[in-house]
Amino acid sequence: MLRSIISEPIVQRSKESNIPLWLTLPAAGCLMLGFLTIDSTSLLNDDNLDQPIWIEAIPNLFIVAGVAFSMSVLLGWFNFMKGVFNTQDKMLKQITVYLYILVIIIAIVSVGKLLIQNDTFTFQINKLHLRTF
Repeated sequence: MLRSIISEPIVQRSKESNIPLWLTLPAAGCLMLGFLTIDSTSLLNDDNLDQPIWIEAIPNLFIVAGVAFSMSVLLGWFNFMKGVFNTQDKMLKQITVYLYILVIIIAIVSVGKLLIQNDTFTFQINKLHLRTF
């Protein structure tokens, strides 16, 4: 419907401008949580709690995800602002799209690993076992 009212390039540019805007929230959230929890793993050094080494990786995963989301925001803005005037510009824009996809995959994998580690750690702290569910 919108494409019939306004032209196709305007709709495409509008979609390209909204993507970096929506990625700023996960970027800021992951970076904030990463820097807030970087010293909190030292509080978990309880003699009763058998703390594996990967617990210390949770703040680092937050930071990796935040940096990946921030890079995707920058690549998205670059892709939005860059015009295509010749074949070299088209190739550069295509490379930034591939980098954008790679960075988003890195962000998704790090957030997925972070969720798995947080769940495992929560089950360990609460002394719950997956068999009880």
